[in-house]
This record gives sequence, structure tokens and C-alpha cells, in this order.
Amino acid sequence: MLSQPPSHWLEVETVADVAVARFTRPRLLEEDTVQAVGQELLRLAEDTGCRKFVLNFGRVESLTTAFFSKLVALHRQVERQGGRLVLCQVSPFVREIFKILELPRPVAVYEGEPEALQSF
Repeated sequence: MLSQPPSHWLEVETVADVAVARFTRPRLLEEDTVQAVGQELLRLAEDTGCRKFVLNFGRVESLTTAFFSKLVALHRQVERQGGRLVLCQVSPFVREIFKILELPRPVAVYEGEPEALQSF
């Protein structure tokens, strides 16, 4: 069931007590896009009432390092609320960016959405 209407950048679905956000665009490169997606992600953490989050990167082909800072901010917010953030379907290219920029250790990356959901 959809918990929120689709946005310009994310599709959000609640599966049991987990909020699953799927990116709808292949590139997160422009500064205004990165800012808007970052705000939307933080709003998602505040508004859903969920403490468990899956970000599905299945459609994402490229992103900027500025987006990475938004991801870290989301992780910190979720962690402060006693929750957990996991990622899934991260392409090898994006995975390499996360590795270089040192994705926080508690943020696990899973091959698929089912594995990510089962991790909770």
C-alpha cells in the first residue's frame, strides 16, 4: 500500500512497519534536485512514523557527492529516532562512490529489496 502519493523523485510504500522509498530518476546530479530529494528524504523520516527505512537505488545510475551528504543526514536522523536505514539495488558505479566516500558502517547495502526487508 502506498503511504504517500508519488513525488517527483521518490515512490514511497509502507511494507509492514518499513518505509520503502524508490528513486524514480536515474540521475541525481543537479544542485536543486539534490536539495529537493534531500528535503524529501528528511520529511519522509519525520512524517511516516516508521523507524525502519529501505532506499531502493534500482533506477539510479549516477549521483553527486552532494547527494551523499543528504544520505548521511538521513542516516543520522533515522539513527537519532532509534531506527535503521538500509540500501538496496545499488549499481556497481554508485556502490563505488559510497565506498570511496565511506558510507557509515551501520548502513547495510543489500542486493534486492526482499533481502533488505528481511534484514529488519
